[in-house]
Amino acid sequence: MEYNTRPPAVAGTFYPQQTDALRQMVRSLLQQVAVERPLPRAIVAPHAGYVYSGYTAAHAYRTLPNDWAAVSNQTASPRRVFLIGPSHRVYLEGVSVGNYHRFLTPLGTIDVDWELINRMVANEPDVTNHPAPHQLEHSLEVHLPFLQETIGSGGYRLVPMVFGRMPPQRLAEIIDRYRQPDDLLIYSSDLSHFLPYEAARTKDQQCHQAMLARDPSAMAQCDACGNTGMAALLHLAQQQRWQVTLADYRTSGDTAGDKQRVVGYASYLCYDEPASCSLRG
Repeated sequence: MEYNTRPPAVAGTFYPQQTDALRQMVRSLLQQVAVERPLPRAIVAPHAGYVYSGYTAAHAYRTLPNDWAAVSNQTASPRRVFLIGPSHRVYLEGVSVGNYHRFLTPLGTIDVDWELINRMVANEPDVTNHPAPHQLEHSLEVHLPFLQETIGSGGYRLVPMVFGRMPPQRLAEIIDRYRQPDDLLIYSSDLSHFLPYEAARTKDQQCHQAMLARDPSAMAQCDACGNTGMAALLHLAQQQRWQVTLADYRTSGDTAGDKQRVVGYASYLCYDEPASCSLRG
């Protein structure tokens, strides 16, 4: 059987292209996050260049330890990782799961759950295997090195989902139909784009409030490129009675950019109720 590999598209721009430099950067970001948190059911993390949003993303990935089994009472890693992000470059109705058997980064490959994505394409009219939405898309790719430096590259299978125009409740329905209790859900999104610093912080507060309140209708109105995915997550959070907490928030004006036109970044974590951590805004 010939395997179709999705090569990295943004190595050398969003993150280092050299293996050692990339590994060192991701490990450094993770090590800067000192607070230990419980293992989440789902996370939301940003997808910008690492110099801008990597520290915020690390707050979500710091919860995914290498000794997954010891803290989760599961196997050595989650059965699958559903990685869900918006299409930035290709207009899309519904979801594309691509036609790839594996995803490649400078740190190695991650295998795709080929059987599952074929089943999704066969059974869901708004799920396709068209590769075009994945080919240049960064919203999934930038998460892969963080996965590889936390839970590794093996022991689980990736379910890559790039979404376009669709109702959040429908996206939630698809994910819930195919996920298993020991799967991990990762939603990819940045927040407001290119506002002055204080205006961005005010705007992004609306997203925080929607997430902490588990209000998908309010989330769908927020200024976030992945708000369809985030609203879909909140539909699941309501159904599953997951608690939501804000792990970190900052803007590009706090990291590597000026404060005239900033982009907002946040990491959110979802836990079973009652959560062992408190809500943090």
